[in-house]
Amino acid sequence: MTTLDLRKPGQQMKVPAGTQLLKKNTPVTSLILLHGGEVAYQDGRTLFRIGQNSVPLFGHLISKSPSPVSLVTTKDSVLSVFPVNPAGPFTSMILGKLNVGMLGVRTVAQEVVQAYQAIKTFDGLSSKIQKTIDTLSLVYYRLQPSLFSSEPSGGPMVDPIMPVSRVIVDRFLENNNELPAALNLAWLEADHGDLLQKSYDFDSSFDQEEFNFYRRLLGLAPNIQGAMFQADIEILRQISLRLAEQLATCFKEVAQVLYGIDEGMEYLFRSEHCFAEKFYLQSDLFNSNIIDVPAEEMMAILKFVDGRLGDLLEHYRKLSGRPYPEIAENYEKIGAFLRNNETFKNVEKEKEEAATLRAGVDFDAIKQELKGSSSRILTFCDFPPEENQKVQAMLKELREQKTPLDSTPELRRLKKPIGQAYFKAYEAAFLKYRQNRGNVPRFIKLMLNYGFFDEQFLDMEHIVSLCTLEDTTRGKAEYPIYQATDWLDHIASGKEEPSVDEMGQTYLDRLKLEHKEMGWKRESDIPANVNSYENRVKEELKHFVETNVKLTSGSPITAFPILTRYHVMQELEKSFVTRQRLSDMLDQLLSIDYSAFHREIVLNDEQRKIFKEFVQVQVFPNMVLLPSIGNKVMMWQELALARRKDSPGRLAFPIFATGDLYTMLIEAIGAFRWELLKTVLGPEWNDVSKSSLTSDYTDYIQFYKKNRELSEEVKEKLAAEFKRFRDDRAKFVNDYTMWIRFESQGSMKLNRVVRGIFYRHIPFAKPVRDQVATQPAFAEFHNRFTNIRRKKLTELENRWKKYGEKELLPPPLRETLKFFSV
Repeated sequence: MTTLDLRKPGQQMKVPAGTQLLKKNTPVTSLILLHGGEVAYQDGRTLFRIGQNSVPLFGHLISKSPSPVSLVTTKDSVLSVFPVNPAGPFTSMILGKLNVGMLGVRTVAQEVVQAYQAIKTFDGLSSKIQKTIDTLSLVYYRLQPSLFSSEPSGGPMVDPIMPVSRVIVDRFLENNNELPAALNLAWLEADHGDLLQKSYDFDSSFDQEEFNFYRRLLGLAPNIQGAMFQADIEILRQISLRLAEQLATCFKEVAQVLYGIDEGMEYLFRSEHCFAEKFYLQSDLFNSNIIDVPAEEMMAILKFVDGRLGDLLEHYRKLSGRPYPEIAENYEKIGAFLRNNETFKNVEKEKEEAATLRAGVDFDAIKQELKGSSSRILTFCDFPPEENQKVQAMLKELREQKTPLDSTPELRRLKKPIGQAYFKAYEAAFLKYRQNRGNVPRFIKLMLNYGFFDEQFLDMEHIVSLCTLEDTTRGKAEYPIYQATDWLDHIASGKEEPSVDEMGQTYLDRLKLEHKEMGWKRESDIPANVNSYENRVKEELKHFVETNVKLTSGSPITAFPILTRYHVMQELEKSFVTRQRLSDMLDQLLSIDYSAFHREIVLNDEQRKIFKEFVQVQVFPNMVLLPSIGNKVMMWQELALARRKDSPGRLAFPIFATGDLYTMLIEAIGAFRWELLKTVLGPEWNDVSKSSLTSDYTDYIQFYKKNRELSEEVKEKLAAEFKRFRDDRAKFVNDYTMWIRFESQGSMKLNRVVRGIFYRHIPFAKPVRDQVATQPAFAEFHNRFTNIRRKKLTELENRWKKYGEKELLPPPLRETLKFFSV
């Protein structure tokens, strides 16, 4: 590579591609004007490029800082070089020409944009590497648990990767997680950030708001800019310096991301004990029957390792412009082992045969019936042929991706129009389903109930399962549990209002905004042709079903509404959420938190002359099983109607739960409790002068550092723990989950202050209270709770004697007395 001597002045010089203008860490002492061509900013690899009519590294010249990158021409270029005195005045550095200074500062702004984009681009690879290391650490723990149970020796470090893996596994176990009974490809491919309570996104300190301010200044008309800078050249210099600082921040963060990439690739491929070597050794141990892991699970593990490492090598090559310099030989052996292992060759065949035998169905008939399903669905839904063909082309491109559920910008751009076409088809399919009273092809039923769309995205065992799954259970009559199709019909028939949207706007709000000129005040004002069955279906699909299909997946960034093999983490039968299964979970929860669905309302009964009595009523939210697969239950609305405090809320469940359904339910009910209290209490929800669950808990969060009941050790732990949660509700939900899952069993997970708040406002059911009351940690709270409840009960009994005998009181009063009885 030839090098240009920037100490020598030159104008309109022709410089061939591949010429190095500046080495990394070299002081910038010349003004470089790039008239034509292109230069690359490199740090071991190209970070970004800047084209003609620019002043490369102008900010570093002004700020007198060495270049953090090398500057190399990537095309034949024309440039001028003017050596300057860095200690001289600003005007001398811009050759006394305002237009040069303005071009320079615009170049710095452009460099900032490019450098910030480079952070995000390279962080995509860095995040994928970190996710892979975390997943492989958990898998290695699965295969070799004894290596993690023993304490590391204090001698020389033999395996530098084990300490990294120990940290991951310890965090996983500390958060009360368990590995699935059997690891499969879908679980391995998933993002486990939630389980590890960590984010893989780079936390940049780049000040976007300040940068946008300077960008707006530089976007002013040239004559306005010229007049401003000519009036005071110092303004231009200060903008240059501030942008140079932001550019320095971006370069520093790019370097951090690149270091993470290099270190991660070392762990995966190059170090003596790298993961590639570890997992080839595991394949050898499996072959020798030393590792007791089912063949299907081991095949899934090795397929993941081989595929993911290959994907990372390709990603690295694309970003760096060159192959990774050295690949562990054992990585290539893993692929060969997978291809040649006779046991693995028979696994797929056995799985298909077992699925067919288990289902008792005609394997070939199902295959034929669902062949070309996506095209046939769109045809059934009256899509024009050319639109159908476009969707088929996009589906084909997506199927060719190694990891279709990844969150890369390219994949998101590809999946978005497919998702839009899917929901457009879903709406048409539902309307035809209702019109034909359910007499529609099997592929339409599978789509409406389970999110099926393209049989090529699923393995045959998944398709057989879908064809044989049917919820014939009913669950408890008092629990309002709906399938998606039943819910859409329920809303469209006018039995309840369509759901609020993501901005909290009601159905009426949206219609009034859309038809401002009509002046509608009430729903009764809306004409039937607008408030039609079809329009209500469209509204509920868009604002409840579509949104919650994404959210219940548990990862909105990677969400995809169509069911694929990459979603399935265990047998679909085990993930299937039936009405009875959900009903049993609700029974289990209410056996601990009996007041989960109670709220206080004002009772007025003119016939019995009962006025303004505060009573407790139990109102179960509507629970909708959506055609989605995921690990999240969404609390969508705490009330159906904001003006009616006794109206039911809405919870959205995935029809296939990939996480522990009971834990998912607990978290959703925790969020429901929080939001319901905020709505019912109004402005008093955080008023500490009026004790409530939300006000007491908010007060605890705000002032825990001053709380004398908490030790300094507990306060430090809370300070670190609270950083994991985005808001107070998330903190509450975490503690509520601990309260239900562990504290109810007498296992101490919460501090004394939270335990006191919860015992007062979220009391356990009586059998649970009687059990935990014998423990010292609960005794004081139990006695106080019992005394308060007895006092309240006596007060109500005395006040309500005027309404008649206790047994003859109206149901709301009797239920309230029962609620406060201890």
